[in-house]
Amino acid sequence: MIYKNLFSVAVLHDYFSDNTNYIPEIDQFVGLIPDPATQALIKQYRLKLYTKPGRLFLSTPERAPSQTFLPQSNVTFRFFLEIRNPVFYHFTDLQSLSGIAYPRFYVTGNNTALTTGNYQHKITDVFRISQVRDVQTSFFLQRSPLNTSLEVQGLTPAPTLTYDAALNKISFDTTPETYTDNQAFEVRYEIAPPWPTTTLGLVEIGVDGSSISYDQSYTLSWARKSQNWSYYIVAPDTVSAANLAITNGVSDPAWAFANTVETTSGDVFQRLKNTFPAAKIFNITSVNPLPYQKQAKAGLKLQQSGETIINNLPNPAPENEGVGILNIYS
Repeated sequence: MIYKNLFSVAVLHDYFSDNTNYIPEIDQFVGLIPDPATQALIKQYRLKLYTKPGRLFLSTPERAPSQTFLPQSNVTFRFFLEIRNPVFYHFTDLQSLSGIAYPRFYVTGNNTALTTGNYQHKITDVFRISQVRDVQTSFFLQRSPLNTSLEVQGLTPAPTLTYDAALNKISFDTTPETYTDNQAFEVRYEIAPPWPTTTLGLVEIGVDGSSISYDQSYTLSWARKSQNWSYYIVAPDTVSAANLAITNGVSDPAWAFANTVETTSGDVFQRLKNTFPAAKIFNITSVNPLPYQKQAKAGLKLQQSGETIINNLPNPAPENEGVGILNIYS
């Protein structure tokens, strides 16, 4: 049986590369995992899910040319965006997710880049109007809502609700004559989605089974985070601040560093001083926020009295929040 690709989703990140090539290293930090409903769809419609570095593919068998086992309707496939290494959060700019509690990444129009939105997981509780009516009749919800935007369906006029968070209940006037004894109504509200704890968000890809376009390629792109880089230099006590400087080979003002200062306090100073009690501790901080990147910045060097003593300085580890240690003491 011949399989054809329905779509692929690539996760890109300019921390690893400035271009749009697929990045093998990204798999160490983030991946796409089908949710339970999608796992069931894959089994039901005889689909195949496979991955390559930084990329996921979903393919379908053809029973005959342009005929698959998919229904003649829209089918949505959902994948958890799984964070495999929390360092991802340190080198990734997440400003695009500001104010979004549960991110959703989905297709809009003919765009190949996924759009970011807010995922809403709503449930419905069913209640009945009791024979005993009151201007404030209470009904206890099954789950705790994320917010107070509760929707009531099945009652006319729609009641005005009050919500008691401590008791997780709603109350409203059940005396209107248009309500009948034992009348069923629904309360719909949003709750936290049942995602695994390692999930950052949900990727949604829709397929129209009545008119399939094969080999659709989608991308989910991330940008690296920028912050000031701050190097601490462990040096012999004969060295002075005026002798040390960090320069870049192309005199790029974006990568300029401030003058060197000798530091005598702070957590980093104390840890280094405990290890090297006879050493001096200096600090050189970038003038501007600098982007995290996997590869060292070419040409960035530590100089002493104009002579290069460390070439191509190592980048500060993202999890160290921009702090790097350079040892010229020994």
